[in-house]
Amino acid sequence: MQIVVASSDSSTRKAIGLLIDAQSDLEMAGQVADIADLLLRVKRGQPDLIVLDWETLGTRIETLQELLGLFHQPPAIVALSVHERARNTAFDSGVAGFAYKGDPPEGLLTAIRSARPGEICRRQADDAVPRNQAASDKTKTIQSSLRKP
Repeated sequence: MQIVVASSDSSTRKAIGLLIDAQSDLEMAGQVADIADLLLRVKRGQPDLIVLDWETLGTRIETLQELLGLFHQPPAIVALSVHERARNTAFDSGVAGFAYKGDPPEGLLTAIRSARPGEICRRQADDAVPRNQAASDKTKTIQSSLRKP
């Protein structure tokens, strides 16, 4: 299973990368610090799964899911958070798995292995409307760049 780690925190990316690299059944497909780089990585490499740092990138999950929905088989998303209470919000937004940063590393590995590639909430257009016009404009710009060969 190919995995991309998405977090604005370089130490989080590095730690998860080391954990994934130590697993014989998992493959690190890249590390990104923002949603624009994440979308480019997905377009180029078509990973099976994204480990998403909920505090740094999860606040824009609706926009991310809308954009990932443009791909034939979007990667599953496993949210990772320092707040256990974020679990329900993450699952309500359609992620395939959740791991709490306070748990041992096996918790993240279980969430990763339990998620299925292509498992993502495909929200109806009415549910995935960006919260403001600036977000909508940025979404349209990214969508058009993703459609270019």
